[in-house]
Amino acid sequence: MLHDPANCKLGKGPARHGKLRLAAYLKTDLSPAPEAVDWTAGLTSWGMMGNDSHGDCVFAAGAHAIQTWTLNAGLPVHARIERTMSDAAVLSYYSRWAGYVPGNAATDNGFVIADFLNLWKADAYGGVLLDGFVDPEPGNQEHIKQGIALFGGVDIGLQLPVAWQNMHTWDVVEGNDGAPGSWGGHSVWVPAYNALGPVCVTWGALKQITWPALAQYSDEAHAIISPAWMDRNGRTTCGLAYTALRVDSEAIE
Repeated sequence: MLHDPANCKLGKGPARHGKLRLAAYLKTDLSPAPEAVDWTAGLTSWGMMGNDSHGDCVFAAGAHAIQTWTLNAGLPVHARIERTMSDAAVLSYYSRWAGYVPGNAATDNGFVIADFLNLWKADAYGGVLLDGFVDPEPGNQEHIKQGIALFGGVDIGLQLPVAWQNMHTWDVVEGNDGAPGSWGGHSVWVPAYNALGPVCVTWGALKQITWPALAQYSDEAHAIISPAWMDRNGRTTCGLAYTALRVDSEAIE
C-alpha cells in the first residue's frame, strides 16, 4: 500500500552529537570509498514500522538497520536470514524507551537519535546488540560513503522542507517551501548511495536524496556499529580501528 508522505509522521528530536568521531577510527591507509554501494538488494519489504501513524521514525530507522545487517551479514550466503521487526515490536520499544503510551497522542512526541542509540548500546534492540556509534560529519560526502560502505549504512537526521512532501527525489529547494525544518525533523536509515547521492529508507520505501540536499538539510549523522554486522561478516579489519572504538565506547557512560 502506498502512503502519502504528507500524512505520515516525523518525530526526530533535536540533534545531539555523540562523543566519538568517525574520522578518529578510520585507518590512515583506507582507500577512498567506492563510487556506489547498495546493501538493499534482495529486500522486497522494508515495512512501515508504525511510522505512518506514530512519531517513531528514530526507532523505525534502527529496525531498518537490523534488516540491512541480517540481509547482508553472515556466511555462507544461503544461510542468511533477513530479520524484520514487527510494527508492534518497534512500538513496544517506543513505549519503553521514549515513554509513548498507546492510544495517548500527547505522549507521541518522537525521540532524540543519540538517546536511542545510547539505550540500544545498553540494552539490545530487537535482540540485536550495539557496540556503539561514531559520528561522520553530516555534510562530508566521503565520511557518509565510508560509513555506509563499512557498516552497512548510516543513521541520518534531516530537517525536512515542506516541499519534499511532493518530490520524487529529495533535492535542494529554494524559497519558503525549501526552508530546512519547515516540514519537521526526521530520522532515516541510509543503506546505499550512488553518484546522485544517498538512498534512504523512509515510510517503508527507498528514497533518493541528492548530495547537495544532504549537505543542506542533514543536521546529524551516526555510523552505528553492531556485532551483527562486524563479527559475522568478518569486517573487523575492513578499515576501522574496531577494537579501539569498542574500548572507547565502553568507557562512555
